[in-house]
Amino acid sequence: MKDKAVDFVWFDGQHLKWEDAKIPIFVHALHYGTAVFEGIRAYSSDENLYIFRLKEHMERLHKSANVYCFTTKFSVDELCNATVELIQKNSIKESCYIRPLTFVGLHGIDLNVTKNSPTHTTIIIFPFARISIDLIPGMAFVHRGIYMLQIKFPPASNLSIRCRES
Repeated sequence: MKDKAVDFVWFDGQHLKWEDAKIPIFVHALHYGTAVFEGIRAYSSDENLYIFRLKEHMERLHKSANVYCFTTKFSVDELCNATVELIQKNSIKESCYIRPLTFVGLHGIDLNVTKNSPTHTTIIIFPFARISIDLIPGMAFVHRGIYMLQIKFPPASNLSIRCRES
């Protein structure tokens, strides 16, 4: 995103001004990609904003962090409430995109990420118009008023992942 879209972001339990949300250049996630995120849509209709499966997205964020062997400091309910509060604080009334992100912070340069590694969670939000199916010819269609995107992926192999406690 080139420009500031809203006035506030949510970072580790606090509302920060967009321009004040900063992280050190040495965070583990920047060097090794140790982060998990969700992409959530909210749709405006009749003066209301409807968030699509907010709780399920936040539950998946927690599960993804667990697979990556780190934790989030905030419960699913806390993240859901923070999302709604952030929408209200930014006075968002149009369709928007919500991006919760949990990442490993100042951990050092080693690869030994564990459940005890320091993490941070942020939620950003910005207006985002509905997707036009004309942008994705041949792969998108409308079914019962819902935009559908059909992508074929090769089958994934079963992975066995074990996390270290320390």
